[in-house]
Amino acid sequence: MKKTVVFLSRAVIMLSLMFVVSACASSGMYMGIIGFSDNINPKKISLLDNRTAGQNQRFISTFRMEPNTGLYYAVDSAINMLRRAKLPKDLGNVYIVTFTDGLDNQSIRLKKGFNSRDAYRDYLQNRIRDVKIKRKTIEAFSIGLPGDDVRDHIAFEEGVRALASSPNNFFVVDDMAQVNEQFAKIAGDLLNVNSSQSIELKIPAGYDDGLTIRFTFDRVLDASRSTQYIQGTIRRYGSNQRLENVSYHGLTSDSGATVKGKFIRPSMAFNFEDIVFTSGGSIAPANIQQWERLRDGSWQPNSEFKPEEGSEITIIKKSAVVVFVLDCTTSLGRVRFEQMQAAADRFIRILNGDDLTGNINNAARGSTPPAPVQQNTSSNITPPATVQQSTPSASIPPATVQQNTPSGRTYNIGDTGPAGGLVFYDKGVFSEGWRYLEAAPVGNEMTRVEWGRRVDVPGTNTGIGSGRQNTRLIVDQLNRAGETGRAAQLCAALNSNGFADWFLPSREELNLMFKNLSEKGLGGFNRTSYWSSSQHNRNEAHVQDFNPSSGRQHTNNKFDARSVRAIRQF
Repeated sequence: MKKTVVFLSRAVIMLSLMFVVSACASSGMYMGIIGFSDNINPKKISLLDNRTAGQNQRFISTFRMEPNTGLYYAVDSAINMLRRAKLPKDLGNVYIVTFTDGLDNQSIRLKKGFNSRDAYRDYLQNRIRDVKIKRKTIEAFSIGLPGDDVRDHIAFEEGVRALASSPNNFFVVDDMAQVNEQFAKIAGDLLNVNSSQSIELKIPAGYDDGLTIRFTFDRVLDASRSTQYIQGTIRRYGSNQRLENVSYHGLTSDSGATVKGKFIRPSMAFNFEDIVFTSGGSIAPANIQQWERLRDGSWQPNSEFKPEEGSEITIIKKSAVVVFVLDCTTSLGRVRFEQMQAAADRFIRILNGDDLTGNINNAARGSTPPAPVQQNTSSNITPPATVQQSTPSASIPPATVQQNTPSGRTYNIGDTGPAGGLVFYDKGVFSEGWRYLEAAPVGNEMTRVEWGRRVDVPGTNTGIGSGRQNTRLIVDQLNRAGETGRAAQLCAALNSNGFADWFLPSREELNLMFKNLSEKGLGGFNRTSYWSSSQHNRNEAHVQDFNPSSGRQHTNNKFDARSVRAIRQF
């Protein structure tokens, strides 16, 4: 396997990520940041939530390039930061991610007692290996992008390798697009490692012995077309039942090849533990279907199977802590420095759940300026020479800079977008991380879905560009209330054509989709009402009729069942 070292503008990102949901108020994800050049600029470790995520993003946007590189001293300081931090008792994992583009030339000035950089490097390598944070070993990642001033590539690689806890965590890359991609992959992997999902599924208790059944998790019209499913054979042992020869496709589970059933009148319940989707994401009950295989090999759906009503989903998130250390040296150059800030911003949003599913491995391609609410584009590489940006001032974060889409391509209304859906809005310029809105392909349409029952979500907006933030707010409240399978959650959980950055449109975004697609006969919309992510009051949310003769915008009770079409920004 080819090893890649990701060196970002002498940015060492030490990430100590704490991620846990439990009864203890102090459990959760914790994050600290250190920017460095000839000295360090730290932001102490704190619980990562919507407020502190924004603070962290703004902190990174204020970084300014300075000469000289205190790489080892920054990583050393990050370990000290971890040791001093007040962390929850249920801490599960500790991570360090180092991000740099150059050779250290300042650390032995900043840390007394070392006569050579190699001696400090070796000391730090041992420290990463030996130091325990609440009895947890540090897992360290190092990412290096050699700057133009690096001539001794062997020394550079050795320096970066020393900051990784294992050979598999060491990456050297060729450009900023690969840095962005590597950041996103690490963030997605951390989310997957630090959370697990279990679900109990109920089926009729009267199935024949020897019948093969299948649970699909990706909402398909034919079970044979599913890419995410669990399949097994019913075996009856008197009043007891088991699901045997169980196989898992597009997902894994700790439940193994035989799952014992539990009789819950009038159903038989099967519990699948620690489910992890290969492509990332979380369980969406409304997407789960149950099928039985007929004699001719075809699949028949159980139309009475309603997992959103009878299933029990348990999501356990382990605690983790992240310290993010960024190289802020002048060797990066202005364009790559701003791209580094964008990649770091994206990393924070993923860890905070603003990616909505945590599946960022496909959404991470290309580079985008930092923004609290932003989407990446689907382009693979953004050559630095083609990016035109102005230098962000201390009061204006890079998110306000306008530029063309990183892919360099322009789209017309009605064109097929990167995710296979239809483009329905073009704001004319690329800003705040996006230019276009894309509606999900018709095959991802959802019907008879509720908005919510016991949730009040103050702070949602109706305007264009607000749907993503609305969705994040709604999903957060729904999860707190223990509700599942609601409109915003289904959009957030959608993974279509490798893209997992979907959300429920705001009222005005929904209206644009009606005007620019549905009224023109595009998109395959039903002549029914569709939910928006804009709340009207505690009990009602905004909807729009997609009947061409009407197009009326009004409100419905949140427990009404309406259609849903997800959208994304790019």
